[in-house]
Amino acid sequence: RHTLTGHAEKVVSAKFCPWNYARAVSCSHDRTIKVWDLERGFCKASIMCASNCNSVTYGESAAVVISGHYDGAARIWDLRQKPGAACDPVEVRGHSQHVTAVTMMPTNRSQFITSSRDNTLKLVDLRSGRGRCGPYSQGERLPQRYAMGESVCCA
Repeated sequence: RHTLTGHAEKVVSAKFCPWNYARAVSCSHDRTIKVWDLERGFCKASIMCASNCNSVTYGESAAVVISGHYDGAARIWDLRQKPGAACDPVEVRGHSQHVTAVTMMPTNRSQFITSSRDNTLKLVDLRSGRGRCGPYSQGERLPQRYAMGESVCCA
């Protein structure tokens, strides 16, 4: 059992790696994302972000992390890049206010959904190259094929 330390401000999100339960990722209002080795109790990687991070999750593999930020952007990080190179994430901008959550589609890990303080959800398909597939306003029903996944509420 470990207490993981290293963030300088409030930790706002943490997720286990679906492919390796000895790994986790966290994010903080100190503008960092940290990848943790849970067996040894230490930080394996630390990524400095351009904006406060509100939510983080693993992407299509253990080498991809997706984060949601105060500046309204979602960022996709490739952890396989050399240290420092991961500072150039793929950025998806689609919200006018800060992103409150990012969640991977449980049945299709090439898609994720973001929620925002602008009262919308954005569905993003990583394969399309277009960034966002479309906004969904609060109260609007998602298409049936997406409604079976985890629900993300607008704040």
